[in-house]
Amino acid sequence: MERITYLDEDAVAGAPSSTVDNDWAELADQQPVDLDRLVECVDDDPDLARELAKMWFKQAIEQMARLEQAFRDQDAEQIRFVGHSCAGASATCGMVAASLPLRAMEKAAAEERLEEAAVEFEKFKTGMNRISQFLNLYAADLGGGVPE
Repeated sequence: MERITYLDEDAVAGAPSSTVDNDWAELADQQPVDLDRLVECVDDDPDLARELAKMWFKQAIEQMARLEQAFRDQDAEQIRFVGHSCAGASATCGMVAASLPLRAMEKAAAEERLEEAAVEFEKFKTGMNRISQFLNLYAADLGGGVPE
């Protein structure tokens, strides 16, 4: 499997925002999960990586429900807050297909552009499906799959 390099936001702090966004988008299009980053978070323990992925899914599903309610309520601050939280966890775990749309959703909500935020929310849900399929495809690398 090709090694994917994790893009640390601190490492690219001086780069223009569009460059960082394009790098993340390219990474997310190639592979929805940075497996190296995921396994690195748990000191190269495949069993713990599988558990971390499952915990991330559980949290992401809970956050998705909170976001759906916030969109129904048209609560831009709640969308921004939950998006920020979930984006950080996603980036930390290497879930690049989720972190990119969540960051865009967070930014749009902060600027009260809820229609744009809703589009990014749909991309996040698509990203979660891609992440699930990817991790199940590479289950051997993680010692088992994750929930569909």
